[in-house]
Amino acid sequence: METPEELDRLSRRTLLTFVGYHDPYYNGTLEGEDLKSPILYLLELEEFDRVLLFAIPNLVDRTKETASLIQETSKSTAVRIVYYDRINDPTDYGQIFAELRKQIRRIYAGDTAYYISATASGTPQMHVVWLMMAASGEIPAKILQARPPHFVTAQRQAVDEVGTLATGYLRIQSLKTAYEQEELRRTSVQCVMEEKSLSFARRN
Repeated sequence: METPEELDRLSRRTLLTFVGYHDPYYNGTLEGEDLKSPILYLLELEEFDRVLLFAIPNLVDRTKETASLIQETSKSTAVRIVYYDRINDPTDYGQIFAELRKQIRRIYAGDTAYYISATASGTPQMHVVWLMMAASGEIPAKILQARPPHFVTAQRQAVDEVGTLATGYLRIQSLKTAYEQEELRRTSVQCVMEEKSLSFARRN
């Protein structure tokens, strides 16, 4: 049974997402057709108490427009914009890793909310960074994938959780950790061999 603290945490669902070039709307295949972005689409399918929109410099206007639309349609949802001023190139893995890691630590500090991240908005490089950091356990958040309506079937739900450490589907282990474990294994084997060799020498 959940403790009061756990129930409080589970009741405050917080969505973390970058804002991309398709937010808040993008052009469909038909002329004059405006389709909802992945963020707005996900908010139609899932309820959140808070939404943190991550804005890079050249998408600040789109982020503000997306925030306004969320507040209009989901009045009970608190919306906050987190500015990533140092991500000048949204395809640079190094910039994304460094800035996301820094901001995530600030967001999580002293906060016990239940975090959920969405990877659909933003560049492919941002998607990869989300997955890698979640798989390594650096971001303790569940990752959701909102499936486009034309791919939804009886077997494929509109929203799926992307498997990471929790499901065993995706796991990343640092090379340093793997190396340290191998060194520990070798050292242990060597110690056992030396101990056996010493024991044999004593008997003879």
